[in-house]
Amino acid sequence: MEGRCLAESCQKSSKLHCTEIDEGKREEIFKYFWGKLDWKERKIYVKSLVEVSDVKRRRTEAVQSRRSASLCCFLCVDGRRLRVCQRMFLSTLGIKQWSFLKWVGRREESPEKTARVRVRTEEWDFLKSFLLKLPKVPSHYCRSSSSKMYLEPLFKSINHLHSQYKQTCAANGIQPLSRQVFSNTFKELNLSLFHPKKDQCDTCCAFKAGNIEAAVWEEHCVKKDEARAEKDRDKQLANNTTLVACMDLQGLLLCPKLQASALYYKMKRGVHNFTIYNMASHEATNYLWHEGEGGVSANEFASCIVDYLETHPTYTEFILWSDGCGYQNRNLVLSNALLKFATKRKKASDAEVPSKRPHTDGM
Repeated sequence: MEGRCLAESCQKSSKLHCTEIDEGKREEIFKYFWGKLDWKERKIYVKSLVEVSDVKRRRTEAVQSRRSASLCCFLCVDGRRLRVCQRMFLSTLGIKQWSFLKWVGRREESPEKTARVRVRTEEWDFLKSFLLKLPKVPSHYCRSSSSKMYLEPLFKSINHLHSQYKQTCAANGIQPLSRQVFSNTFKELNLSLFHPKKDQCDTCCAFKAGNIEAAVWEEHCVKKDEARAEKDRDKQLANNTTLVACMDLQGLLLCPKLQASALYYKMKRGVHNFTIYNMASHEATNYLWHEGEGGVSANEFASCIVDYLETHPTYTEFILWSDGCGYQNRNLVLSNALLKFATKRKKASDAEVPSKRPHTDGM
């Protein structure tokens, strides 16, 4: 319990009875408040001793004032409700002004403050709308382990993107938020400006972080070298009857791709590019389709691979190299498609898709 109120104005006032309450009575009130009541009951007790009324007199000529109500505080002494000043009330009960105002309950916010909150909400909603409308693509190599979305590579930096945001705000009559708020919101939406430059081996990353033993990593490196050596041997097998090719899917493309900022926010279509490369003749075949024609499931890739094999009727043996992406080559759909192709083409003696673990993801 803090000291009593000694203000001269309270001693001279005929409405306040701060001087009539001695220290013994104040201590009884304090012990009852903190010893007999729980937290919920304390809030009710404080509210029962405070009367909230409209402001009768203002000391400022301002039209709007932060003071929206008058609070009259009372203390119960010997069955009587004695009005005291707010300082005497708080010191006797041992509570702070913040808790006191929160428990009593504030009146309605002033129109100016309500307007500021509404404007702030509009600015926040506009920022989120701006970021969500930007064309985004998932990570090409890390889509299975990361949900982060990447913006189309048009902006050079976060400052460049923020500059574009401010221009959009000016065009729509919106007050732009700060660079820090913009950056924090950008991260909260799980967005990124730059794509990973290349896929990284899980085993190598785990070894660098100290999560696996050196013996496991060394065995991994041996398998990596074996996979590369086997690939080199397969290249030497390429001839008039054996076709050796590698295949991979390019990162998602957005069409159209233009540097004009006006077209950046237009609706764009995702385009997939699946490439098969003949290691002997150095000829590449591209299968291109947009999201309206198909997705990236095993059915699409099996159709492309079988179509490629059927366009080379002179070969009797096929060796295809690919990464370890499951929906591209490690699935029953492709296995059944190759089996059907081999059965249909009686000349085809073998159709092999190596699946060893290399340094990146798997071949």
